[in-house]
This record gives sequence, C-alpha cells and structure tokens, in this order.
Amino acid sequence: MGIKGIRVPKMVIFAVLALLVILACMLIWNYLASLEKVTLNPTPGSTITLSSVNKDGSNAKTVKTTGSRIEISVQSGYYLVKYGKGGEYQDQTEKILINKPLTITTPELSYTDKKLNQLLSDDKSIIHQTIFTFIGSDTSYRIVDDKLYLEGEWYSAKLVPKDFFLPPPANSDPTLLMPPNDNNTLDMLRVVLKKSDNNWDVVAKRTVLAFDNYPDIPKGVITGANKFGIFSSIDGCTKIDHGYCVKIN
Repeated sequence: MGIKGIRVPKMVIFAVLALLVILACMLIWNYLASLEKVTLNPTPGSTITLSSVNKDGSNAKTVKTTGSRIEISVQSGYYLVKYGKGGEYQDQTEKILINKPLTITTPELSYTDKKLNQLLSDDKSIIHQTIFTFIGSDTSYRIVDDKLYLEGEWYSAKLVPKDFFLPPPANSDPTLLMPPNDNNTLDMLRVVLKKSDNNWDVVAKRTVLAFDNYPDIPKGVITGANKFGIFSSIDGCTKIDHGYCVKIN
C-alpha cells in the first residue's frame, strides 16, 4: 500500500521562498555594509601591497599589489601594508585597522643600511666639522652613534662628554654601560643635521628631542637620536668592547 503524498499549499511555498530571498538580501546587505573603500596611491616608482591579517598580524593573505593609483573595496579589519621601491631602498611595512574610507600613500622610503653607511663614510668628516663649529669646541665631546636616515639627507648623533667613558670594573656585566662620571659637568646632547644644497646644517641640539618642538624633523630621526643603549660607534675610539670605549687614539 503506497504512502499518500502530502500536498503543500502554494501560499506556504511562496512564503518560504520569500523568506529565503529576504535572508539572502540581508546577508548581501550586511556584506556590502562591511566594505570600506580604500585608495592605494603609490608614489612614482614604488608599489603598495595590501594584505589581510589577523589582529596579531598573522595569516597574511595578499589582497592587492599595485604600482599605480587604484580604488578597491575591502572588508573592515586588520591589514598589513608593504611599501617597496626596490634597488637601494629597503621595504617598509605597517599594520593598520581599516574601518572607514582610507587613502594609503607611499611614505618617504629609506635607503638600505649598506647605502646609508656608504654615504655616511663619504660625508662624516664634513658633518663632524659642522658639529664642532656649531658647538664651538672639539675638545669636550666625542661623537657617538652617528647615523643617516631616509635618502641620506638626515643625520643624528649623540655628543658625549669625553670623561663620560669609564673603564668597566672587573667582573661587571659587559652588556651594561657604566653610569656617567659623577665629576662630569657636561650633559650628553643629541644633535640632528639636515643636508640641503649639498651643505649640512645643525637643525636641533638638546639633551632630549621632543616631537612637538621639531615638527619638520621626521619622527624616525628624532626617535633614533633619542635612543640610548650600547654605543655602536664612538668618534676617536679605535676599539669598542660591548659599548665601552676601551682604547682612545
């Protein structure tokens, strides 16, 4: 004996179909509402790569790479932006949160460390001469941790009193710097120079540099100038051991 089929009223079928259509429209609407317009605007000769990432920066998935200005729509969330120029430039990356329309433009990129070190070697003598002419003496300070930034047009260093350097005591932790000499009456200074028209000029000299006081100096230069740690280079020293000047010429 067969089972008699159940007859579903047409109104019920139409109601179910209508509900499905409404649900689909809601899903599409929610998706479109979560999209944000992003303009990728690389400077000439550079590229921008946008990748979606988790909040912690993991699981990067490339969304778009471009060398010309384009507009795209992406879902709100965290993204990794990579700026590149190739050649003697080093790539730069940053993690951002996209939750509103945004234009992403290539920042000023920096030469590689190798290139910057070559440029510093070429200009170090004139830079040091400019510094000592500015402060009026070359007998009280030593130039420490000099460094070039971006395309070699920015420079920072520390001016450390010569009697700051003390030999490390026996059995001391070689990774730590000795405290300043108590008899020293001079402060350590930070200096920043800018190269314009092939000339170097001192644009900042203080014990600590504040962003608000120098809006025209790139923040990375000020951060580098203020950084304090194991000295990597000390003018006048022929041997540096774990940050200590152990032999002065």
